[in-house]
Amino acid sequence: MNQKIIVSIQLALFVFFAVFFELLILNNVLIVITSIQFAPLLAYILFILFFKNKAVQIIFDLNKKIVYKSILAIIVPALLMGIPYLIIKITGIVVSLNTINQNLSMIYPMLLAQLLGSIGEEIGWRSFLQTTLEKMMPVLFSSIIVGMIWGLWHIPVHSSAGIIVMITFILMTIMFSIIMAIILKDTKNNIIISVLMHTSFNVSAFVLLNPSVIVKETLSIIALVMLIITIIMVLKEKEYLLKQKNCA
Repeated sequence: MNQKIIVSIQLALFVFFAVFFELLILNNVLIVITSIQFAPLLAYILFILFFKNKAVQIIFDLNKKIVYKSILAIIVPALLMGIPYLIIKITGIVVSLNTINQNLSMIYPMLLAQLLGSIGEEIGWRSFLQTTLEKMMPVLFSSIIVGMIWGLWHIPVHSSAGIIVMITFILMTIMFSIIMAIILKDTKNNIIISVLMHTSFNVSAFVLLNPSVIVKETLSIIALVMLIITIIMVLKEKEYLLKQKNCA
């Protein structure tokens, strides 16, 4: 059988594991686990027990480039949430914004929880899945696939939000996945960067836009801002995104 087909089947099994653990956690079968963000990590552990030769090295080197990229990883998601927040505040389009002062009092436990949860997700999504796919196809296509799987993986959590919201959310995870891949350029998908970027996105959304009461109009503004930034970054890095690479 073709090697790419074999790897594709194996990766499909990894995604199945991730969804399996997510559903277990949602149904309180694994009561010790408090966050579904650990499902991709559990999936990766189970996956490498089946396929020991598919284990990947989790990269967490720290140097000047990583520090610079880490700063970008914090700033970019904050802008992705901050710009829509300003648009909404200025135009008065919706009134479902969070009260920032109230949320700031909760930011420290939120930050710790999201930091730990992002580690659980990013070991599965970027360190393993993204790195493995990049050995088979260009960065852009691997990012789109990871972003789509990442978005679909959230369906059990946000299934009550409606089909329009879910489609918009999946498009956003695809765009965010592409943006993250660009920031991860030349870092071997360093987990420090991906975790900080994931954490920054979730915390910024919590502080500014309250995802628990998000409405279609708010989500549309966020998606539009993300689309503009994604297009700009893709045009700037199109050669890198379309070139197939091999992440050691």
